Amino acid sequence: MTTRAQVAPTQLESVLGRLREMLLQGRFPAHAKLEEKQLAELLGVSRTPVRLALQSLAQERLLIYNPHRGFHVRAFTTEEVVNAIEIRGRLEAFACERLAARGIGESAASAVRHNLQATRALLAQPLHDAADVNTWVGLNAEFHRLLTAESGNSLVGELIAQVENIPMASAALVPTTSDNVGVVFDYVADAVRMHELVFDAILRREATRAHNLMMEHVHQGRLRIMSMIESWPPNGSPGGLPVARTVAAPAAGGAAEAAAGPAPRRRRRRAGRPASPTPGDSSDSPAPSGA
Repeated sequence: MTTRAQVAPTQLESVLGRLREMLLQGRFPAHAKLEEKQLAELLGVSRTPVRLALQSLAQERLLIYNPHRGFHVRAFTTEEVVNAIEIRGRLEAFACERLAARGIGESAASAVRHNLQATRALLAQPLHDAADVNTWVGLNAEFHRLLTAESGNSLVGELIAQVENIPMASAALVPTTSDNVGVVFDYVADAVRMHELVFDAILRREATRAHNLMMEHVHQGRLRIMSMIESWPPNGSPGGLPVARTVAAPAAGGAAEAAAGPAPRRRRRRAGRPASPTPGDSSDSPAPSGA
């Protein structure tokens, strides 16, 4: 039996990270069985690191393991997503409150300012496409990560990472179709304003205000995600994420759709006028959003 010590850590970490990302992006339908051989061929590695990665993902509760049936993609309910977002909000609010109370270092403050400047520049573009959504996801994740890391409590970051193993709980993996990029950026404008207010409260050493603003920021993201879930078919998401309004069923979408290429650039759509993607439409592909 091969052990972790017999596999190069960097190779195992790479395979684990790639499989985790594929699961969270909906590349595998809910309840799908994952085979070592096919995954090894897909990733261009041997079966050993794949086997160890599947074991780790089962421990993270992204997969379900049965000795007689193997590894299957776990399905998540709406309630699990909502509960995870609430926990993440409280953890990040605590981190911001602590950071405001102790004061943010100049290096970290400079990094946050640069992040906000880059986000405002992205938002100011007259046209946006799916690639811009990915850019926003990176900037959004960096903003939250900077504040959490600077809070002085490493356990907060570790707990948030565990919570974000539930699809959509990080609000950075929300299915975006080729028709609603404009709607995403209407939300981004609101999110950036909240980022600026949170940072202002931290700079002013207003701990309670920083806590409350981050709670409100995450709450707004939760409402947006719930609205999106409620617009899905009863048994699954159109983007392929293993999340359903009720009991999850195998979802449409995946690698073939992602390979179709980037969506055409389009003008930003006015808020309150979201498009209505058709489930199973080949133009729909899972792309991250942010909150």
